[in-house]
Amino acid sequence: MFLREGDHLSSDAVDHHHSLTDLLLEKGVLRPASDGRLVIRFVGVAVAGAVTLVMLPKIALASPSDEVQRVTLRALRAYATWVPPFHEPSPHLNADPDRGEVSGVAMTDWLIGDFLSHGLYRRTITELQVNGTGRVDWRRTISRHQPIFSQGRPIYVASATRRSTADASNFATMLHLHVVETLSREFGALLDYEPISLDLEPVERLDVLPSADECERRLGDEMRIAFSDRSMQLLNMLAAIVRAREVERGRELTLYGTGSFHHVWEAACGAVCGNEVQDWTGMLPAPVWRSANGEAQNAETFRPDIVAPLTDRTGPLLIADAKYYRASPPPRLSGIPGVNDVAKQVWYKRYLGDTATLRGFSGIENVFLFPGTEGPLVQRWGTVDFPDGEQRIDVFTLDFLQALRAYADRSEKIVNEGRRGMMALIDSKRGQRQHD
Repeated sequence: MFLREGDHLSSDAVDHHHSLTDLLLEKGVLRPASDGRLVIRFVGVAVAGAVTLVMLPKIALASPSDEVQRVTLRALRAYATWVPPFHEPSPHLNADPDRGEVSGVAMTDWLIGDFLSHGLYRRTITELQVNGTGRVDWRRTISRHQPIFSQGRPIYVASATRRSTADASNFATMLHLHVVETLSREFGALLDYEPISLDLEPVERLDVLPSADECERRLGDEMRIAFSDRSMQLLNMLAAIVRAREVERGRELTLYGTGSFHHVWEAACGAVCGNEVQDWTGMLPAPVWRSANGEAQNAETFRPDIVAPLTDRTGPLLIADAKYYRASPPPRLSGIPGVNDVAKQVWYKRYLGDTATLRGFSGIENVFLFPGTEGPLVQRWGTVDFPDGEQRIDVFTLDFLQALRAYADRSEKIVNEGRRGMMALIDSKRGQRQHD
């Protein structure tokens, strides 16, 4: 069932599933509104037995819901692999057990990606034979077998051979196969993977998946004789996956997504514009607090979403604030950034302008970026300024799905189109000002 962030939960969505509603409330997926109705505050997927709820972003789009789902989940997967340190990570995108609560779907994504890159975990066993088909073990042959001498040279009629084969009954191998097949069937379609069938693998099958405690014990034994980094990482992840799935089955709920999709939108806008914000934050002053006795300490300062050159380093420097808003322009103004957001953009320009000039940029272009729903990739929405008109900030829209695609798929085509579109709007604004 397709739902949308920000909408009220309809009664038929969780009909006869009161425990599911309670769980979604507990996990922050739902929040009560002032009128008592439940509002969706999550983008992603909730799976509870036979019920699958797909919660799409709050931006209303003309594209089919299943296409919006695919693009959104690809963007979530991209974001999950690189969460900026200044963002609070969502546990429902986490596949790293060292960072706390994990998501079974996120771990499935990691597991399938690892399997497609490296294949099935294998433990080899070595068989020692006499005149077998493996390689000759000359040390054992010489120490254990008598040669026949011919013209002073030894000839060994019997030789010790060594043959290595994959252990078909190795528990880690059997568990890896079971988990890959099972989770690819359960969640592969959500993650754009085809189901994985390993019927042709010469590996014994698990009749019943052991408990998480038993799996951890037996995988611990395997870790003591594993050496490669990949083997150690995979064995740890297998133990964590089994534990996570046991927990999720116990509460009958699996979540994948975030209640902070504005972070994903910010990352998508950064992918289209480019982002070098880390090279500029040091130029912004931090407030200094002083005690009555003269002790001083710096506090945290503001941080722009996006700082980037749109063309070469002789053109304008873009300072952009990505806003995941459903904004409406005048005369029915709604859903717009507050005065603090506007003031921050003016403040950024003030403190970064001189440095930008010294670095060769032609000036500062201050922009709010809203999600666009139709038309070209980049469009002008309007402007915002204070009454003196000296600090005007442009407001552009970026096509929502195209921006998510650029981020998830690293599409240079969309990125180049987006930057050209912004420069065209900026150049047309300059021309208009000169005409005025």
